[in-house]
Amino acid sequence: MAKTDVSLCEHRWLTVVGANEPDGAELLLEPDVHPAARVFKQAMVADGIPFASFAVDDVAATHADLEARGVHFTQAPTSRDPS
Repeated sequence: MAKTDVSLCEHRWLTVVGANEPDGAELLLEPDVHPAARVFKQAMVADGIPFASFAVDDVAATHADLEARGVHFTQAPTSRDPS
């Protein structure tokens, strides 16, 4: 659910939180209309580096739960070397 929503001309500063944790972690959703932001995101994807990551106890169960709730993932969870 949206927590902070501030209009910035044609864009917005928008943060979201879990519906059951309104005082929990906030995720900032930013536009990527600036050319440098797009290049940065494309380079991260090309290198296999997630743009955002979150720690959970069971990634497979969390992925399945979120998909069941309608969340669209561009990639399934994968194992990564922690180093």
